[in-house]
Amino acid sequence: MKRTVILLLLIMMPLIGMAGGQQRTSNKELEILVNQISRTQGVEVVKLGSLGTGLLRRAIKAGMDDVTDPQEKEMLKALMGIKKISVIDYSSCDESLSSKFNRKIEKVLDPNNLLVDVKDDGDSMKIYGFVSEDESTVKDFVLHSSSENSLICLFGTISLNGLMDIR
Repeated sequence: MKRTVILLLLIMMPLIGMAGGQQRTSNKELEILVNQISRTQGVEVVKLGSLGTGLLRRAIKAGMDDVTDPQEKEMLKALMGIKKISVIDYSSCDESLSSKFNRKIEKVLDPNNLLVDVKDDGDSMKIYGFVSEDESTVKDFVLHSSSENSLICLFGTISLNGLMDIR
């Protein structure tokens, strides 16, 4: 499922730039939602702030010398714009609580552009983001899987130019 999502995301990148008339949820709203959900018993949360992602960017930069595939290099360059990461897994919660979280997440994400909606063998994942006016970058990718009860927020800016060259 994850491999399919990443493949479809890369294929759909050129189409993302065509999305117009966008609304968007602020970073603050997403962070409030993440904090509300993370306080619940049975919810697993991993957050990387600016320090953690800064260290990750340095590690990526250092490792780029060893990468020989130009497409991999472009992908790594594109990921350099990510400033914060939040991953939430609420699959251990009871079904009523998971449903409540899914409704809450969908309500917060509804004003955003749905970039990709992936369905595979009963699993589904929606990918949201905000495309800049000049259509050169996407800000704040949010991946939500209601079937797997997970939410992944990639805060920052990712260049579309580099991603469009990846095949």
